Amino acid sequence: MNNFRPMTDDEMGAISKSENAQRAAVNAGNETAEQAYKRNATAVILSMGALKKQLRLHAEVAADNPDNWGFVGDVAEVSRMLANAELMLDPDTEED
Repeated sequence: MNNFRPMTDDEMGAISKSENAQRAAVNAGNETAEQAYKRNATAVILSMGALKKQLRLHAEVAADNPDNWGFVGDVAEVSRMLANAELMLDPDTEED
């Protein structure tokens, strides 16, 4: 059974509204670094939850297509991107 469901227009709209509000706060110059950090850290946490959901749905579709290497490529690329994100947030990683 295929339960894959892309984000709805309403879900995309909610994200866009949130992003627009964030940009407005930054552009108005009334957001501190601490506030911006907290806002962005919250966005990361929310994205991680959404990523888990999307991965479960992706796995279901992949299970219905066991010979399709495209699904492997998808998760391999996400894995690479997450490894880069981990390095970026690692306080022991030196910036060049």
